[in-house]
Amino acid sequence: MNIIIGPVLARDGGYAFDYWIAKDGFVCGCVYRRIEDAYYARRALAAAEHADAVCETLSEFVRGIHGGSVGGGGGGVGRSLGAAA
Repeated sequence: MNIIIGPVLARDGGYAFDYWIAKDGFVCGCVYRRIEDAYYARRALAAAEHADAVCETLSEFVRGIHGGSVGGGGGGVGRSLGAAA
């Protein structure tokens, strides 16, 4: 499954992350009260769904959704969307 997971961001008095699935499109994640819980849920989703990329910044997430390379350069955060998983 093609899935790109966005960064954890502050939202509605808590923390949340969004993700994009090739067949379904953009999905808003639920809000967690603790930031640790949001990061745990994001890691669990990435492992369970074999995510193509896990983005640390919003700009990286937007680039990934629009067909760009994710995780290149300095941090090595994600994997290039063209790479085999």
